[in-house]
Amino acid sequence: MRNSKLPRALAITGVVVGMTLMLVWWYVNTYDPFNLPTVEQVNKSPERYSTPWAYHALETITTFLCPASAMNALAIHVPAAVSLGIWIVAALINAPIYYGVGLVIEAISRMAHGRLTHPSTPPKRTP
Repeated sequence: MRNSKLPRALAITGVVVGMTLMLVWWYVNTYDPFNLPTVEQVNKSPERYSTPWAYHALETITTFLCPASAMNALAIHVPAAVSLGIWIVAALINAPIYYGVGLVIEAISRMAHGRLTHPSTPPKRTP
């Protein structure tokens, strides 16, 4: 049985992706690059406001690449330290998720490799 490093590498990648997304959202919440209006501005004219497509894309990417980030719904109106803790837990939860994906990819790869190099029934030889 060969020892693959893919699941471990993907687990590390999952944590790095989670931490990177945490930094991206910290930047978005701190510096507001999308120029999002305040609640008061939206309440005054709700028909004119639409969220930028880049913001929606970032939300979708975050949900797909860091599924545990949905725990941040618990971090509404909490101190920044609690929110940071939830983000760190979400990034760490990525490790087993990505590790499992690595195991699945490795298993599929082994099955495909085994079928290509070791057919179940050898071809018949004619003299």
